[in-house]
Amino acid sequence: SSDLPRELTIAGGENTLTFKDVLVGEVWLCSGQSNMDWQVRLSKNAAEESAAAHYPAIRAFTVRYAAGQEGDHRIAPSEHRFALTPQARCLGAWEVCTPETAKNWSGVGYFFARDLHQRLGVPVGILVAAYGASAIEAWTSLPGLKAVPRYRARAAAYEEAVQAYLKDPKGYPQALEAMQADILSDLSRSE
Repeated sequence: SSDLPRELTIAGGENTLTFKDVLVGEVWLCSGQSNMDWQVRLSKNAAEESAAAHYPAIRAFTVRYAAGQEGDHRIAPSEHRFALTPQARCLGAWEVCTPETAKNWSGVGYFFARDLHQRLGVPVGILVAAYGASAIEAWTSLPGLKAVPRYRARAAAYEEAVQAYLKDPKGYPQALEAMQADILSDLSRSE
């Protein structure tokens, strides 16, 4: 059965890695704003839903705030700031779906995973990277935004502001004002 945990071994010329308790099935990214960040414990019928969350074939990885480096500035997890450039690592761990773990998961992610698991009969993993009030642009790469004519100027202005911040964090307020002025100017020209 695909619900049975497996062992995955990867062998190379210099080392071998073995991962235990691996499931094979569906994996979905759950990202977005507060509606994706909203936890099962805050959802309708939270106590009953959490108590019934016995699904060992459903797993979740929730991205946590992680320290990062932006130029000379070290970002602490308590700052609740996002990196301006892609990061190679994030904090978090895969969790098996139990009443204790699922209550803290994304409600949308959990209910989606549960429905998909029940309908397809395969393991389901959800990767939750969500933050309330974040803009869709935050989830799209600058090259991706630049490929959309409507966002090209805004993405270029943002990129300039990021580079200004990385060069001199103290000069960021002025760079942000310049970026906003560029965007407003571009919007007024396009109307």
